[in-house]
Amino acid sequence: MAHFARINEENKVEQVLVVHNEVISRNGEELEELGVQFLKNLTGHSNWKRCSFNSNFRGCFPGIGDSWDESINEFVKPELQETDGND
Repeated sequence: MAHFARINEENKVEQVLVVHNEVISRNGEELEELGVQFLKNLTGHSNWKRCSFNSNFRGCFPGIGDSWDESINEFVKPELQETDGND
């Protein structure tokens, strides 16, 4: 199964969906653009990035609220905010 993250205008992950490998395969090769086109047709949203459940590529496996950083071609977790202990 292939995983794709839906990216909004602020480069934040809004959703992660699973697509069957048959949908993204052509002549035995998996092609991200086939998955993106499938999801665009399904949802009407065009900004999808393939991601790795095992974090084998594109950084970490994204969750809702994580960011997509085009400059490094990776998903990025939000920085943990430090607290002063008064919370």
